[in-house]
Amino acid sequence: MSLSRSSNNILGLLLLPLLGFSLLTGFAIWVFVGLDVLVPIALISIHAYAGLLSLPILAAKLWSGVLSWRRRTAKQGIRASPGLHLLTLGLVLLTLVMYGSGVLMYANFTPGGNAVYKQVHLWSAVLVTPLITHHLYLYLHRALEVVGTTLAPSPAGGLRITRGYLIRLGGAMFVLLAGARGAGSFLESLGSEDPNDFPVTLTSGGADRPDPEEWRLLVSGDVAEPTRFSLADLHGAALNRSTYSLDCIIGWSVVREWGGIPVMDLIRRAQPRGEIVSAVFRSTTGYEVALPLEVLKERGTMVTLEVGGVPLASEHGFPARLMAPGVIGEKCVKWLAEIEIVSRG
Repeated sequence: MSLSRSSNNILGLLLLPLLGFSLLTGFAIWVFVGLDVLVPIALISIHAYAGLLSLPILAAKLWSGVLSWRRRTAKQGIRASPGLHLLTLGLVLLTLVMYGSGVLMYANFTPGGNAVYKQVHLWSAVLVTPLITHHLYLYLHRALEVVGTTLAPSPAGGLRITRGYLIRLGGAMFVLLAGARGAGSFLESLGSEDPNDFPVTLTSGGADRPDPEEWRLLVSGDVAEPTRFSLADLHGAALNRSTYSLDCIIGWSVVREWGGIPVMDLIRRAQPRGEIVSAVFRSTTGYEVALPLEVLKERGTMVTLEVGGVPLASEHGFPARLMAPGVIGEKCVKWLAEIEIVSRG
């Protein structure tokens, strides 16, 4: 067995668990969204990073596979059936489409909506799954035999691939990908012309689009007088502006100027009773997050109406969202509907 062919099979085995995680977590996300329930952020993170980490392996696998196929064809001619070649071609094309659409969504290539890419990503994954299963059925046993041979001690001067080598290689790829992503986010935050041009990560069933004329923000809980604010009421107040980063747990970060009403200003207007302990921020989707008093008292903790001086886009929480410095994006509730005050005693 040639070294190039052995390497091709080893790459296939390295790709297998990452591809499996991507497909399984993607299916789980699809089920959660279909049931309109909260998608765990850990699930989104595993799905995104499994896909990102597999990209260099996928590229190396495709390159190695092409070289191996050309070498065999040159020596032996085309011996496999045309049907098998069509299946392999379909597997390659659908895998590229699946990963390509995923990367475009992760990079937020179309700010304001990734609906088309989501459908392409979903259906390419659905169609490629049986092809992957067929591919594994044909080649997994052979690949395991090749890896068993390759991992054995090699003669002096030969190439020796050990588990430690593979672990170090995987770690290096992770660092490179994380660094590239961080650098890209930093450059985006500096150079973007549209303040709403930053990634969209949904942790609930999907985006909501409240009618701005009908929308009201309720301040309730341990208050003397539950108070409702219309969008006009909020815009009638002087907006506070504060610049800080919005950080997502899956890796991206952007720096923006946020404009809105400090949360404590709205709470005071509802006349809280007793000593405030925390507040629960609830979205029109039902998603909710509790923040402690020390975060509420920050002037940068706002019911945010604007980003960079322009209204929030729908996918970023229009008409209003919670923003707080140092708070992870998962907790910056979009499409804010209610602030429920919790007091001591």
